[in-house]
Amino acid sequence: MSMEQKFTLPSKSDKEYQEKLGRLNNAQLRLKSEFIGIDIQIDQVIDAIRTWYLFPGVQERPTVINLWGMTGVGKTDLITKLIEYLGLTEMSETIDCTDNSMVDLRFEEVLTDFIAKKNDSRAVVVMDEFQHLKSRGRKGIEILDNSSFWQVLDRGKFIKSIRWSDIYDLKYTLENLKRVKIMIDRSTKLSYRAGKVIGIDEIRGDKFVESYFQGQSAFNRLSEADFIAPGTRSRVETILETRLPHKELEELFYDVTMDESLAILERAIQEGKRPKTIDCPDVLIITLGNLDGAYSITGSDSTDVDADALHDRTSKITFNQIHNALLYRFRPEHIARLGNQHIIYPTLSRKAFEGLIQLYLDRFKKQLETEYFQGVEVNIDKSLADLIYTEGVAPAMGVRNVKNTFERIVDRQLGGLIELSVDKGFSYSKLSFDVEENFLHIEWESTTRECGQLIKKLHLPIYEARKRVTNDQRALHSVHEAGHAIASYFELNEVPLQMSATSYDGNGAFVMFKPNDRILNYRRIMARGVMLAAGLVAEEMFFGSEERSAGSQSDLLNLTSLVRCAVTDYGMGKELYPVFMIEPDVIDRVEDPNHEVGEQIKRIMNRCKRQAYELLKRETSLLRILAHKLYVQGTLSEKEIHRIITENISSPIVEESESQGYADKLQLSLQMNGEWKLAALD
Repeated sequence: MSMEQKFTLPSKSDKEYQEKLGRLNNAQLRLKSEFIGIDIQIDQVIDAIRTWYLFPGVQERPTVINLWGMTGVGKTDLITKLIEYLGLTEMSETIDCTDNSMVDLRFEEVLTDFIAKKNDSRAVVVMDEFQHLKSRGRKGIEILDNSSFWQVLDRGKFIKSIRWSDIYDLKYTLENLKRVKIMIDRSTKLSYRAGKVIGIDEIRGDKFVESYFQGQSAFNRLSEADFIAPGTRSRVETILETRLPHKELEELFYDVTMDESLAILERAIQEGKRPKTIDCPDVLIITLGNLDGAYSITGSDSTDVDADALHDRTSKITFNQIHNALLYRFRPEHIARLGNQHIIYPTLSRKAFEGLIQLYLDRFKKQLETEYFQGVEVNIDKSLADLIYTEGVAPAMGVRNVKNTFERIVDRQLGGLIELSVDKGFSYSKLSFDVEENFLHIEWESTTRECGQLIKKLHLPIYEARKRVTNDQRALHSVHEAGHAIASYFELNEVPLQMSATSYDGNGAFVMFKPNDRILNYRRIMARGVMLAAGLVAEEMFFGSEERSAGSQSDLLNLTSLVRCAVTDYGMGKELYPVFMIEPDVIDRVEDPNHEVGEQIKRIMNRCKRQAYELLKRETSLLRILAHKLYVQGTLSEKEIHRIITENISSPIVEESESQGYADKLQLSLQMNGEWKLAALD
């Protein structure tokens, strides 16, 4: 639709409208059949683009859709397929934001090209890896790059300015061409034709000539072949917006006089100095990004993490968490320009991963039956799907790892089957696939009633890595993580979603907790501190302080950070300390020359350690049982953890809901009126 064309309400019988509506609905169904486990996100994307797609000209500003999720969940593939199914490929462009410095230039080029070629600003611009397009650096320092992109989001237009280096190139060429004109006027050895100066080589060495070209080095750079270089011609074409085809562009300075060439260059320089406003209110901008800050979850990168537990955790991520993660990268006004259409991807559930693997296997089976060996009967044992899941599913890595594993284990066997068929001179009537340990068995029968078996030893790096995990590592991790889990139950009233004593690399033991939105106060900070200290305390109790491992480093870092924030940032120390907010979420703390803050932090950390010791000493039997169960099984689910703890605790805990909360205490103070006593300040 032309930018001058006004919006007209379509009728129910409008053929173009009905075709687009049908295409949109069909795309929605196709995407759901191809992308497993993200139906909600697909519906949200379709709803977000519906008005833009069906009713061109309605909006006065660009439509912006933001998709956030961990790597490999299908953000880029989904949008690529959607664009294809809606027939928008010719009017779409994807910009990789990894190279932050080039994004704005590329963005300007894309929109300028669409508008110039089609006289239409209805373009689809996909900003992939958007998290790299920062407008705030370390300590909140503003980054002033990519202004055109943010202008378009704000006003539906941007101011296009020609780079100073391009103007300099044009001026340099203009001055040299003026000197050539003088030389042509003084000598018959030089002539000008088709943007080229003929006869330069014949006058090299002429001191008088060289003086006009500001010295020997400048003159030596001149040549007949590219006196007005293709790059210079391209800059002139861009500035003047002639948008000529390549052949005509090559002839931009062809069959013109010297004076006409000079006039073209001078006009381009003058035009280039004047910024131009490019209107693009109808553009659809889709940002795709990974925000580690919002999705940061202990143990999530392990292959041992339970897909359902991680799916449950990431499904509870809200826009507030996305917004906080964005604040580390973007200025608040830029976040506002991204709008309120934020689509958040959770990780896939176990059912979704299993469905995806079955989809791959069904496609493979169909290929064998209809494309490669027509009429063959194909049977695939469940053991093959189980192996792909075990070897390929790392829930935080999404579908990409599953696809790669499938190709490595299954797809690569096709060549061997074809080779055998060609070598034996027969076709297959039956193929059966199953797995035993790390061997793939393919039993075959031919149309000539021959039969046989192919046995392939599979390269299974995760399977092999798990075999290298020692019993000592497993025992150490079991005790450490059991300490965390028990402290979490008693101090935080939380049962972990999952515990793992081992992972494929032998270093990925973890306890995964549910997210919660409870008020963070001093009591809960201390409870979390006890939980963080309980892992190293459990190690000391079981193995002695001299055998405590270095695996507690991350716990100590988290404990130190937690207590430091409590003492200084949250005002929970013995005294209040100045805290300066440089930018949102960027804090500058007061210096601690007398180590007063450091001493408080150390005392609180050791108090957390003592409380963890008292707790685990009281629950030594539970610690032993839980650690042993984890050692035997490797991983424990939330249900299993809860059962083991409740069956073996020495004393019940008081549920937090039974204690008075802030609202209860406020209500009680109103009821007691004058009898209510305020707590004394420490």
